[in-house]
Amino acid sequence: MDTNAGRSIFPAPHPSVAWMDGDFVNWEQCTLHVRTQAGFFGANIFEGLRAYWDEATQKSYIFRLDDHLKRLEQSMKIMRMKSRFDTPTLRRATIDLLSRCEFQAHAQINLSTYFRYSGPGEPLVATEDTGAHITAIPLPRSPKIEKGVAAAISTWRRISDDCIPPRAKVAANYQNSRLAQNEARFKQFLPARSRLSDEAAFAHTHTGRFLPGSRSQCASRPQILLVEHDDTMSAYSGDRAGRRPSADLNIRRTEQP
Repeated sequence: MDTNAGRSIFPAPHPSVAWMDGDFVNWEQCTLHVRTQAGFFGANIFEGLRAYWDEATQKSYIFRLDDHLKRLEQSMKIMRMKSRFDTPTLRRATIDLLSRCEFQAHAQINLSTYFRYSGPGEPLVATEDTGAHITAIPLPRSPKIEKGVAAAISTWRRISDDCIPPRAKVAANYQNSRLAQNEARFKQFLPARSRLSDEAAFAHTHTGRFLPGSRSQCASRPQILLVEHDDTMSAYSGDRAGRRPSADLNIRRTEQP
């Protein structure tokens, strides 16, 4: 287990190598300073990819790598990020990293491009000082695929396109999913998944993994039943998502005049 002043960095099994800013580095060297825009504001864009090990061919197969890279390009465009590394470079680095890891097992690959530092007094400017890192860990298929999950409609609302565009896979966006998933876990929906609705009361996404282009490829957005998170779990139909305060946190969700 890696440690930093006695604290766990990554307790799960991991390889000895990672890729960062154009070079293969030791796992422990794949780090960012906390004052980068990525570390402080969550200003990084990422893709999570699955690689499946096939015993018959003794090869790993990365699922829809090019589609993931295309979505990464789209996310960077939305965030006005100019990456130091083009798509072919990131593609080659992803494949080479997985080869060096020699897992011989299913794996999870995370590829991220990020903002470093901006000028003094402008911490949110889309600086051209950017970087990229790729890591991979062995990760089997989830047993939830066969067993299923308990699910709930979250009382938290999904971020909207005119607020923080969810179609861009930016790390900071996932605080929205964190709130919803932790609400589901607090309500003892274990293993938990929750669905977020927008202000027009349409179900959109769950807080797990997404297929590339899932928003544009979904057929129709079904209206949801608003589920009040009380002991009876009664369901109510409605034209708009509920706006009541969070009962479990005793806070207001919207600013008051």
